[in-house]
Amino acid sequence: MPDDSENLSVKVAELIQRLPPLDLSVDLLLRRAAEGRAKPSDVAAIVATDPGLCANLLWLANASCMRESHGKSVETIHDALDIVAVETLAELVGTAYAVETVRGHGAVPHAWDAYIAHSRDIAAACMGLAEIRGLTTDECDRAALAGLTHDVGRVVMMAAAGDIPISLLGTPPEAMRTVLEDERRAYGLDHCRIGETLFHKWGFSNALRQGILRHHTPLLREDFSEPGGLIFVAHFVNMSDFTGEILAKALSSDLLARLSVTVADIERTRVLCAARRN
Repeated sequence: MPDDSENLSVKVAELIQRLPPLDLSVDLLLRRAAEGRAKPSDVAAIVATDPGLCANLLWLANASCMRESHGKSVETIHDALDIVAVETLAELVGTAYAVETVRGHGAVPHAWDAYIAHSRDIAAACMGLAEIRGLTTDECDRAALAGLTHDVGRVVMMAAAGDIPISLLGTPPEAMRTVLEDERRAYGLDHCRIGETLFHKWGFSNALRQGILRHHTPLLREDFSEPGGLIFVAHFVNMSDFTGEILAKALSSDLLARLSVTVADIERTRVLCAARRN
């Protein structure tokens, strides 16, 4: 008789296979964005019908707004469209739709609120690190979007798991390098590969897919993933017991050098994120 890991591997594969294509309007929006032809009205028309998507849009816009020191909160879709690039918002629409589609094909996870909170914490840290690196406004927003979607594979696992216990909570930073091995031992697969497979099926950008696939393994010998590296380091920004000693053990100097990030930059990002939360 197959064990839980074999059952889950089969169920995940079956779930991804039977998930429908993206909604036609969402697919069109993503294709227009990729071609540079998306309009704010295209985004607004979709977002206006989805309260959950609207909440994510306003969260991202307010994070951007605070970065630019506009001094006011963003409370409407049209205000948000004035701040965040249309291409970034288009992918936000697509990724939010994707997650809700997966949720609709499986059990609603008990830890959903904690999952959303973790995703937003990582997104905020990715944005902060990108700012400190001197990236453009659009690059900072896209870094935040990658952080917001990095654990989508966990949602797929939960939807397929049924009674098999799967955690939607983020990985403790000190376990970032071992959790994938633990998942493969326990379930026969890992959430990074699952998330990348799903986003490949739906045609999302390579940067998002790399962020999902490589956020636990950003540096494999000489093969470096910048989106994965940024998300990996963002987990350490959110540590409650931040110390230089822990960072020195967990983060290689090579990884930090490739990202042009220092331990001092991580501390600066922690302060920045805390100020925004308050």
